[in-house]
Amino acid sequence: MFYRVITKSLIAFLFLAAFVQSVFAQDPAQLDPHHVRILLENERVRVLRLSVPRHEAIPPYDAPPTTEVFFTNARLRYLTPGRGNNKEEQVPARAVRFTRSGGKRGLENLADTTLEIVAIEFKDKLPKRNPAFPGDRDPAILDPGQFKQELANDWCRVINFHVGPREAVPMSLHPGRVVITLSDSNYRLIRPKYGTTIVDARAGEISWRPAELAAIESSSDHIVEELFIEPRPYDLGPYAPREPVKPPVRRR
Repeated sequence: MFYRVITKSLIAFLFLAAFVQSVFAQDPAQLDPHHVRILLENERVRVLRLSVPRHEAIPPYDAPPTTEVFFTNARLRYLTPGRGNNKEEQVPARAVRFTRSGGKRGLENLADTTLEIVAIEFKDKLPKRNPAFPGDRDPAILDPGQFKQELANDWCRVINFHVGPREAVPMSLHPGRVVITLSDSNYRLIRPKYGTTIVDARAGEISWRPAELAAIESSSDHIVEELFIEPRPYDLGPYAPREPVKPPVRRR
């Protein structure tokens, strides 16, 4: 009797251990914590920093829809078991790439320098388009010179925000988003609901900002540059339109 109890307990323990291992094996932060670190996580996204020294690799893991921002020039090979075609690729620093989910994927750094990537994973399993922006508040339409659209698909939109020394940006609506600071930044964020806030951020800082209606006045003596990664459907918070919005017409 005692032997049977021990046997059943051992089987249950081994089953649990195998289950935990299989769950962790799908998560690069658990599978390879030496190269992968979680920077932030909420109900919409998870942001990872991938730091891969020369000639090292991250083993294949289950990759959700992901936007990658390259902080360094890269010479790498993506590892996709069973698919072949693992060709060498060269990607410049500040490049932005999107990869849909589809099996396991790892990467190998082929360069002689450390590879630095910030990966934004989207938690929505299926793409969603709505809600749309009110056209008269969308910064990519109001001011495409300072809010340049780098990438747009059903999972996200990526906006490159840059403003010159001491320049101002008109009031516009921003959804909940990941903000990656590309240059040291000092500016006044003017929001009707909260007044004026001084933003002083260093290059490389990463944060999540909720939806806000805001104007910006640069206090810097150099160009301020940030990347906005906006998950879809857009989270507009209290600024969401109460009625369906027609697709905005782009200005020439």
